[in-house]
Amino acid sequence: MEPRHVSGKNHWYHETQSRTQHSDVMPLVPEAAHVDDRFLLDLALPDALFNASQQWLNAARQLANTLFPDAVATSRLRTFSAYDRLSTALTVAQVSGVQRLCNHYAARLAPLPGPDSSRESNRRLAQITQYARQLASSPSIITRGPVSSWTMLDSRSTTLF
Repeated sequence: MEPRHVSGKNHWYHETQSRTQHSDVMPLVPEAAHVDDRFLLDLALPDALFNASQQWLNAARQLANTLFPDAVATSRLRTFSAYDRLSTALTVAQVSGVQRLCNHYAARLAPLPGPDSSRESNRRLAQITQYARQLASSPSIITRGPVSSWTMLDSRSTTLF
């Protein structure tokens, strides 16, 4: 963090997003949303590896399509919209540093309508983002016990699916 002094204010604060170079900011790549294979993101694999991996790749593709469909019907019990899902996935990709995924999720997220601007929606999205960052940076906090991070998230009325 880089300390900066703001004129008109009589205190120092830390600018957390401060960068000296603007070249490290990647532009949005809209075509990244349109790929034939949403799991591999059109990554070319050698034929031998591709053929040997077909079984688990098919399962992974189905899971990716289930978790991140183009449209999601929300209800009282299913509160994660397509925007929430892709926003969470983008957060995890950013924390993980996988630029190809960041481009893909950002491009898919861009045309979607965001949540309403109410205080409750902002708080909810901030909580979801906080949990996504925690889980992406420290996956060991996920437990299989009766009180896991997902249970805590669910208890705050943000059912995942």
